[in-house]
Amino acid sequence: MSSMFASNTLINGGTFIQVNSNDVQYHGFREGSDILHRATAASAFHTSKERFDPPTCHPNTRLAVLNKVMRWIKWEDDLDAFVMWIYGPAGAGKSAIAQTIAEMCKEEMILLASFFFSRNDPSRSNVDHLIATIAYQTALNLPQVRDAILGAIERDPLIFSKSLAVQFKSLLVAPLQPLAEAGFFQGTSVSPPFLGNSQRQHRLPLLFLFASRPEQQISHAIDLLPTVTTCTALDDSYRPDEDIRLFLSDKFDEIKSTHRLRAYIPHRWPHPDVLDQLVQKSSGQFIYASTVIRYISSIRHRPTDRLDIILGVRPPPQSDLPFAELDALYTHIFTGVAEIECVLEILSLLILFNGMCATLSAAAIEHYLSWQPGDVELHLGDLSSLISLNGPNRELVILHASLTDFVMDPTRSKEFWINPPARRRIFARRCLQSLQPNENPGPDLLPLFGFRATFNHKNAEITSELRDDLINLRNLYIAYCYVFRFIPGLLEHLQNLALLEANNIYRTLQADLDTIPWDVLEWHYPVPKFTFLLGGFLHCQYTRHGHGHLLDSSGLSGSCPEYFDYFRKFMESPERSGTHRFDQQRYATAVNECLQLYLCSRHNFSKGAGAFAYRDTALRRSKPWAWIARLGVHSRIRKGRYHLKVRQSKSLRAHISINQYSSFTENSSEHEHYRSLSYRWALDLLPFFLEKSAISLELAELLRRCTFTTMASKFPRRRKLAKEAMARYLSRVESAAGDS
Repeated sequence: MSSMFASNTLINGGTFIQVNSNDVQYHGFREGSDILHRATAASAFHTSKERFDPPTCHPNTRLAVLNKVMRWIKWEDDLDAFVMWIYGPAGAGKSAIAQTIAEMCKEEMILLASFFFSRNDPSRSNVDHLIATIAYQTALNLPQVRDAILGAIERDPLIFSKSLAVQFKSLLVAPLQPLAEAGFFQGTSVSPPFLGNSQRQHRLPLLFLFASRPEQQISHAIDLLPTVTTCTALDDSYRPDEDIRLFLSDKFDEIKSTHRLRAYIPHRWPHPDVLDQLVQKSSGQFIYASTVIRYISSIRHRPTDRLDIILGVRPPPQSDLPFAELDALYTHIFTGVAEIECVLEILSLLILFNGMCATLSAAAIEHYLSWQPGDVELHLGDLSSLISLNGPNRELVILHASLTDFVMDPTRSKEFWINPPARRRIFARRCLQSLQPNENPGPDLLPLFGFRATFNHKNAEITSELRDDLINLRNLYIAYCYVFRFIPGLLEHLQNLALLEANNIYRTLQADLDTIPWDVLEWHYPVPKFTFLLGGFLHCQYTRHGHGHLLDSSGLSGSCPEYFDYFRKFMESPERSGTHRFDQQRYATAVNECLQLYLCSRHNFSKGAGAFAYRDTALRRSKPWAWIARLGVHSRIRKGRYHLKVRQSKSLRAHISINQYSSFTENSSEHEHYRSLSYRWALDLLPFFLEKSAISLELAELLRRCTFTTMASKFPRRRKLAKEAMARYLSRVESAAGDS
């Protein structure tokens, strides 16, 4: 064994392992061994019979993590670090990794000691027996220090009632120090970081490996040793999903080849989609996958039926607990939480609002629940292995997909059940309170999600308190773009409620809401261009042609479809829109703007084409075959469409609005294409407007003398329909004049 890894050490958070490379012979214990034996937790050894069939890494899985740890142990990486901390969520496979490392080090004869913690074993559920167990293994593996260890115990028989720092110094540092000074470890020496800065002065050739959840106390202790510690997070960077998929595939193959009912298992079982579902449900944590396999592989049941139970296809028998191991883990973690009600409230927000927003930040939750900044971190301090806060915005992420199933099932979670119906009612009341004039709803959208989670749910109920809040809801103090995301849904829900006051609440809220479009129309109707724009919006709503993105250039981006839908219904109701209804006279105004602003505007839609108009006309008359091949406006538009597709494919943009042509060079192919979109839209609008327009002599005169720009030649069918609509309108005007 090379001198550079003469001695090393390991621990799992759960586990502590120490390794040494010298192969020595054991010569037996003398006086004091009984005290050491009684203080030793034999069940904490990695070879203990109490840990029979301990979890280990499945063949060909976790290779990247194992290689990294072994390179560090053999002094090939992180030469300055003598402490490695492997951390990850509950069920990430930390114990299996530590067990595998211990076995690998034992095989290479560099394992000095190990200690595997367990919450179910009193002798190793705390650190009381840690130093004694390590000292016992050290005396066993290094007979040269056996006498020193046992002598220290004989001199102080109550040594194991003292602090860990005293035990560590007396039973490990002091016995090993003479060997290090005598060159027994061939010159390799580092400082053990165990329990206090005072130990830094002792130079020993040891490495320490810890594996645990990222608990606050451990994380804080590791932070105190930044220069001598290297950390390894069991996150997605090690591609755990691929390892889990391999584990599941191998285990399913094993079941199909060894189970006593294998003759009744289909050859292609399970379906690849089922395997994908199990991998996704594992969330990168091996505990879910191992629990599933352990449940399915029972020799007293059909594996196919057990898999259906896991997938929820069939209900489990009454006494059957498919996820007993997972439930025990979650119950143990939740039992240790001080403010469990606050934690369940946070979990309820994350789960019930899932799918309504990408993420929820800690700041948004604190504002919504009227907490102080930092309260979310404090309440979730004991759940860092289940919920993480990521990025500068402190976005909350549930690390275990199966955790949602646990807290949503009262038979599994029991006192930790979040009770979704009751939570929804509480959240709805908070939302209503945040909309009152004396409240500031803040920039977050949690009130919106609270309404949607409550009133859009098929089992939503209205309690007497929530009913009173709805009755008292007046004068919404919030921006209209925010209100329209959930109030229309609330109105729709109120119409279906078996509540005496529902109709009054509905009419009151709708009247308050109608003041918003009323004020908008009152302010903008004097502007003729707005009338044209509004007519175009109504046309898009009626025909559903999907041209709403063309309104971007005028500021209506369509980012709030709920508002557009509400506005359309408002305009369609004469009782609600009143004098602001889009009547025949306003359609006539829209026609006038459509002609002057788009179809007949030489300024806006003939710049690029006008420079070539005379030449194109002469060429078309004298050499039509050359004109067809000429790069005129029609070819430039066609070429621009091609270049546009290339640009879109490169930038992965699915929708581009009309106002973006301003970013292109004047008369470029892309510029021509964007201008053609708005011109085509205007050609579509003109027949719709003319059909609904009032009789107007001024408009008729404009139609007689207007001529379309050369851009219209790009759209012959639409131009023909527009011309026919103009002719029909002029015929109506002449008929009306004849009747009068």
